[in-house]
Amino acid sequence: MARQRVKKARKPGWKKRASYEKNDMDSAIKAVKRGTLSIRAAAKFFEVPRSTLQDILNNTHGRLDGRKPELNKVEEERLAMHVEICGQWGFPFSFSDLCHMVKSYLDNKGTVSTRFKNNLPTRRWVACFLKRHPRLTMRTANPIKRARSQVSKDEVVKFVGNWEKEIQGVPASNIFNYDETNLRYGISTGS
Repeated sequence: MARQRVKKARKPGWKKRASYEKNDMDSAIKAVKRGTLSIRAAAKFFEVPRSTLQDILNNTHGRLDGRKPELNKVEEERLAMHVEICGQWGFPFSFSDLCHMVKSYLDNKGTVSTRFKNNLPTRRWVACFLKRHPRLTMRTANPIKRARSQVSKDEVVKFVGNWEKEIQGVPASNIFNYDETNLRYGISTGS
């Protein structure tokens, strides 16, 4: 016979997360700082959570839980920017590449990580790094075709010269950059 799950009764006075207006919290903070109300009285008067008000006044509100990160925000942002630029240049990073780059950085910095074995981050760290920087994504890289990679400098200069002649007198708002991926021949759009 299957066991039925029994819901536990909530304690009396239990509420969902309190919602309050930002200006109410700001008013409560001002009242406490001026000394006109205590924290408890301000929380009750402005209908804001007392513990949140106290945390804001003690500068502990919004503090991150957990260990200190191996890379600070500036270092992580620079790493993300570097990875993004390398991807734009045609040198995408894999999980392993990113781990070894961080290891190299920590080794050169002289930091001995307590979290990473031999200063080498794990795939889990990379996954969390990607969550913190959503503009970065993991994709399978597509190699460029050999014919496209063998374009000479003269061909590029010739193309740019011809292109400049063709767009003379055309307003910039009428110039579009696209490839033929979704271009179909002979199909009406119905508009």
